[in-house]
Amino acid sequence: MADVLKTIKLKEAVVIPAPVAVPNAPTNFTATAVSHDQINLAWDAQSPVTTFQIELSTSPLTGPFVGGINVSGNLTSYAATGLAPITLYYFRIRAVNYSGASTTSSAQATTFVYSP
Repeated sequence: MADVLKTIKLKEAVVIPAPVAVPNAPTNFTATAVSHDQINLAWDAQSPVTTFQIELSTSPLTGPFVGGINVSGNLTSYAATGLAPITLYYFRIRAVNYSGASTTSSAQATTFVYSP
């Protein structure tokens, strides 16, 4: 086996990329109600981010926070729709890349009264 290893020669250089750090949490995270059933979210991000994970709850301390909202890492806004009127929503967002996930940033907003 040792003789086999001695005869292996590389024809091309092998480049190993530098490790990517876990991303920082998004900054300037805001939640702005725009209607009775929609809240617009916006944030600033630093690279490298592959995905933003957004969670929401109507209770900030006990939760539960519902996730499943994944936004592309090159976006910095999201419209949360289908929400209940006159309800205070708490949002959390984290940045994710191949090395892991950031801590969360938080924002909150209340949807408007429904007016036909």
